[in-house]
Amino acid sequence: MNVKTCFDYDKTKSVIEKYPKFSYLLNQLVIHTQYYTTIEVIEGIKSMILQWSQNRKSIPLFINAGRKKKSSSYWLYSTIKDLLPEHDLFLYGKTFDPDTEIEILFIDDWMLSGVNAASNFEDVLHRVLSLGDVKEKDDMSQEIYHYKRNKITYTIISFISTNDSNEIINELFLDYRINGKIISLHNIPSFHSILVKLEQEMTDDRQKITKELCQELTQEFAPDSMLLGYPVLLEYKIANQFGCLELFYEQCYNPITPPYF
Repeated sequence: MNVKTCFDYDKTKSVIEKYPKFSYLLNQLVIHTQYYTTIEVIEGIKSMILQWSQNRKSIPLFINAGRKKKSSSYWLYSTIKDLLPEHDLFLYGKTFDPDTEIEILFIDDWMLSGVNAASNFEDVLHRVLSLGDVKEKDDMSQEIYHYKRNKITYTIISFISTNDSNEIINELFLDYRINGKIISLHNIPSFHSILVKLEQEMTDDRQKITKELCQELTQEFAPDSMLLGYPVLLEYKIANQFGCLELFYEQCYNPITPPYF
């Protein structure tokens, strides 16, 4: 068994031995898990902020730091705000001059499934910019209420992203007819894509990776989502079941208290 230093060796060994049917899959999850410290996250965000700020248009900037101060996005904003160009925080219910270009910036440590980032984006577009509820894509080209979508630039800076999250967010940018971009430092492959590659390269008599076996694995360790997720851990955080095999990680890894608590 190959256990990275971020895992508790004895706990990890015990869990894998408890599930012999999944031993090969769980060992591969441990081997392929990428791990990042709090300092790496902060320094990575800082480097992206500096590069982005040098190339952005000089238009009014608003920071979408979310609704909760005890969140990763608000913590990162508080940590690097002195590096940002002149800006304001969004106030819900605020209105804007429809002829003025603005940029909205959202900063976070990771986007894995993309669900949280998408929800946050739509919350801002609907509630803050008063675009109203658009139920069908055919309506997206209409001017809704007082704000012109083509005047909005929405930028996401995330330490980690995935192909899945990028696809979801980029589709939203297209649906809402706004200018959007994603900047990230690390792209994490899905555990499913890793297993597919391992299966294709398998030449010995190791355990075969079947669809049924993967479904059983997710039923055991991510029953709420039934997704294999992404093999990544932060020093202070484990993703939920839409982002990883949470119930496995929780038994083998002890994150520090998040800096935003």
